[in-house]
Amino acid sequence: GRGSRNSKIMFIQDFVIPLESKRGAQFQGKSCDELRTNMKEIGIDLDDVYWTSVIKCPLPDDFYKPTIKESRTCSDTLFAEIQIIDPDIIVPMGNLALKYTLNRSDLTKVRGNAQEVEIEGRKRIVLPIIHPRQALKKPIYKNKIKQDLQTLKLMIDEGLQEVTEVEYTSLETVDEALSEIDRLNREAEWLSFDLETTGLSPFESVSKIVCISLTDAPRRGCVIPLYHKETPFTTAELGTIVKALRKLLENPDIKKVAHNGKFDIKWLHTWLDINVANFCFDTMLAHYICISEEQGTQGLKPLAWEFTDMGGYDNALDEYKQNLPEAIRNNYDNIPWHILSTYAVADVDCCIRLKDIFYPKIWANKKWKVLMTDFLMPGSYALRQLEEDGMVISTDVIERFNETYSAEIERIQNKLESYPEVVEIERERAEKYKERQAIGLIKKADRTEEEQKKFEAYKKFSDPKFSWGSPTQLKELLFDKLGLTTTVRTDKGALSTGEDALIEMSEQHELPLLMLELRKVTTLNNMFIKKLPDMRDSKGKIHPVYNLTGTVTGRLASENPNFQQMPRKAEVPSLFQYQNEPKSMFISQFGKNGLVCNLDYSQLELRVAGIISADSVLTEVYKSGIDLHIATASKTFGVPIEEVTKDLRTKAKGVGFGIIRSEERRVGKECRSRW
Repeated sequence: GRGSRNSKIMFIQDFVIPLESKRGAQFQGKSCDELRTNMKEIGIDLDDVYWTSVIKCPLPDDFYKPTIKESRTCSDTLFAEIQIIDPDIIVPMGNLALKYTLNRSDLTKVRGNAQEVEIEGRKRIVLPIIHPRQALKKPIYKNKIKQDLQTLKLMIDEGLQEVTEVEYTSLETVDEALSEIDRLNREAEWLSFDLETTGLSPFESVSKIVCISLTDAPRRGCVIPLYHKETPFTTAELGTIVKALRKLLENPDIKKVAHNGKFDIKWLHTWLDINVANFCFDTMLAHYICISEEQGTQGLKPLAWEFTDMGGYDNALDEYKQNLPEAIRNNYDNIPWHILSTYAVADVDCCIRLKDIFYPKIWANKKWKVLMTDFLMPGSYALRQLEEDGMVISTDVIERFNETYSAEIERIQNKLESYPEVVEIERERAEKYKERQAIGLIKKADRTEEEQKKFEAYKKFSDPKFSWGSPTQLKELLFDKLGLTTTVRTDKGALSTGEDALIEMSEQHELPLLMLELRKVTTLNNMFIKKLPDMRDSKGKIHPVYNLTGTVTGRLASENPNFQQMPRKAEVPSLFQYQNEPKSMFISQFGKNGLVCNLDYSQLELRVAGIISADSVLTEVYKSGIDLHIATASKTFGVPIEEVTKDLRTKAKGVGFGIIRSEERRVGKECRSRW
């Protein structure tokens, strides 16, 4: 590292780049020079900064990605530096550095969020900041880095401050709760609301709403302990309070605001039969529209640091959660009420402050306003209903697929294991383990050095059966035994056994194609056939979550499970997936008289591209009514439109979309070069 032994601030990057190794100094290059310039302008004394890295050794090249295992080589040195320099503030600037300071690896999500943690014998402030080199790839990071440096300056001057000058109340009698709810019903123009729950899904038998927090103005708010284990209310009293809350939240004259409010209105509707009226502004959606579409940037806690003076209001909660087992960490019924209550009120306080910042920005831009009022907010209600309705899985189909998928995996594996090269590898492994057993009969003191090495190395051959999930064994089979070659390499330059490599090698031997099929069927079995039934609620339904802010393109995203990636039927009747389509697990909720309808826009992105670009060829094709992919295939492969097959049409999609399915990549590249 470089800097004074008395430095109070320590910057830690993940590793040194070749330039830094050549110069013998940390944090070198144009982007790091700019970082120091920004720090000077803000008023941070560079003489009070120590610069270091987790990995001290130079990497093989600029693209090398060190592993956690490799980083441990230098970790003792890093912690020795922390002991000797004894900084008050540590600034991790990479996921490895974050791992060694906060035991996390999601820098973009926690950047700018200062936390006080114990490192090497005492509590220190840890403030993650994105490395300036990342801003070379994503210029949007430049402003975030500057904002976080301002936070660093605040930490230097004032330390980690608690939220002050706020009026937060925990309403723990029926009279207090009803009185405040009545006041809000009479006086509130805007109402910020938020729930704390036992988990993410309201459809589990153990799910419950722990508390609700409310406010109609910044720097104040209240929280009501509903079904928290420390609640002071009886069942009858809770019924009275919920009735008053229903009147408040269903009041159409009060404008409602929440952060990721779709979550809250779904829980309220599912568990308390409260249909929130006039939920007209979501601060998470607002940030997505007017600040950043980047995934992972819309969290309330990071926005508290970036836009308010409330940064770190969740520190006490996080500190307590770290002591809980990971399985129950996000069940807020396990958080003591004196910790949870303050945090819960701060949530709605932060939300209404963000509303005051984002609302004028949205309303000043006509297109943003239309997007918010006509699309995203109605979309929140529509998706809430969609998530509540859920999807029904056929028990009969599940049982059938459990048999057919297991049988297909066994069939492919048996065929693979019949190749003489595989038999030879298994025989060699068995012989080596037999040799190890013979060596084991010799006293350790009497073994030669070579015998001891074999004894240790051959332990892994206790099961001689070939493992199709082992890249090491696959390399031995594909490259050493079969003599296949590939131009595809791993990030570290080794021969790859990945999908692209297997596709390339399938022209040399039939085994790679079988391997691809095994991987495909195994993946479908693990991700869908085995996993989805376990996600059903008591009514046999699965409830996917749909995210309006899940992509940078504005498209919808889905999770738990990702219902937008459900594999469709294979196009060739002879293929296994044709008769065993995972989508067919889902059936109508209306029994034999119901049906499931599948609707899709016709080439929506390419039509929009044609409108924006006014491209003459795209325009003419769409005007003529000819299918664009068929027209592309005709032009690409030089065949008349009426002779374009379904297979050619599928391959030609690679020209229009650029990113295509892996099994089409090779022909897609050929298509694009021809085009």
